[in-house]
Amino acid sequence: MVRFILKVVAILVLAFNYTATWAWGDRAHAAIARIAQLHLSQDARTAVSEILEGKQMETYASWFDTYRSVMLIEYVNDDGQTVSGTINHNMKASDSLVIIRQKSREAVDFVCQYTEVLAKGREVSDSLRLNALLGLIHLVGDIHCPSHVEFMDRRNGRLAIFPVICIDQNVTLHKVWDTVLFDVVCPGGVEELTLAVLKGLNEGDIGKIQFGNPYEWGQQVVNESADLWNIQENGVVSIEYLHQHRDLAYSLVLKAGLRLAGLLNRLFVS
Repeated sequence: MVRFILKVVAILVLAFNYTATWAWGDRAHAAIARIAQLHLSQDARTAVSEILEGKQMETYASWFDTYRSVMLIEYVNDDGQTVSGTINHNMKASDSLVIIRQKSREAVDFVCQYTEVLAKGREVSDSLRLNALLGLIHLVGDIHCPSHVEFMDRRNGRLAIFPVICIDQNVTLHKVWDTVLFDVVCPGGVEELTLAVLKGLNEGDIGKIQFGNPYEWGQQVVNESADLWNIQENGVVSIEYLHQHRDLAYSLVLKAGLRLAGLLNRLFVS
């Protein structure tokens, strides 16, 4: 089993000088963080504010993407060797559409790892707590994004990173799901997207949505996104395709925000 040694490389000092840019892309990640912030318990809100020095989670929603190339971790592999690498923002699904867990280097694994770090409270350093919280804020969003699922049967190529034509633009299908879909079905900023997503919330369903663990949530995303990839390389992504999958995209953003809040509420109880 892989044992992680979290190691932040020379950049945490930059965290509180970071200004997010609204572009899952920046806009969806910010909406997820905002939804989570709205559903924090008082204990969790106080703890998060302390770790982020009074900032809102939304401020750092895309921080992990901005600095991903230098967010390094060291881990001991199955051969007992200590190796280093960047943090994986994706998750793999087997040919039978089962989320792969044995790699211990997928985004879901990091969500669990960061949860364990925060559960230790003051036993770990402030920098590790900050790193873990920033990781959760971002990666809980990533594991709810269809284009962050790598299907081993290659139904979406490799993470849908292949060219398509959408609204007369040459983009990747990955970018369609990251940003273009939301830009088309919900023009505006983070506020507009957050309000559109929250319209689908039944308050009585919050507990059901938050139930389970990150692996179960990841498996749900695999199941829900398995049939989205009927577009070939250099194919055309129609406006109808974007609107057809709007409700799924909204639902996944909503689940990500509520589940992030649920994780933090369970972690921070006075």
